[in-house]
Amino acid sequence: MYVKHESGKVVRVLDFGLLKKDWNHKSWDGKDNNGAAAPYGAYTFVFHLTDLAGNEMWLEDPAKRSTLADIFGTTVAEANVKKGPGDEYETMTIIPSGTKVTIVDETDQWYQVNFWQNDRGYNGYAKKSAIATRSNPNPGTESQTIIHTVQAGDMLWKIAQKYGTTIQAIVDANKLDQNKHLYICISDKD
Repeated sequence: MYVKHESGKVVRVLDFGLLKKDWNHKSWDGKDNNGAAAPYGAYTFVFHLTDLAGNEMWLEDPAKRSTLADIFGTTVAEANVKKGPGDEYETMTIIPSGTKVTIVDETDQWYQVNFWQNDRGYNGYAKKSAIATRSNPNPGTESQTIIHTVQAGDMLWKIAQKYGTTIQAIVDANKLDQNKHLYICISDKD
């Protein structure tokens, strides 16, 4: 099996040897021929089959693609999880703000997500507006820095929602520690 990146480059060649008659399940570990993580992107799989008589066949379906990315998100608001990508689909469950999800796919204004709730795994659809993502598909690119002046009544989750980020990203960027006090300087208005 040849694993081909969307650029056309073959990143991995896998030899499965002699296969059993009937169905065979084979997988790719996301690594290139050198054992390093393959770059993010879309991949197709090309199969080169040879039967015992020496007859060869090449199979490739460009429409069947696999995407390699680590995309995680955190709900910034309570979200209805639907059975399909739209309000017309049945609600499976409601996930609270702050729930970590894995984004599997996206369709228009919806993410297909996997997550755990009450010791049960779910796969469904949540609105993009309810999920802040923190994905780094291009290592080495700089993230945008925004300066926010804290106002009375501000809470981290509100700030995260306003800027489409996560509470943890704000905590990390500001080196906040839950176990330490936050000191605030108040100036006289005289």
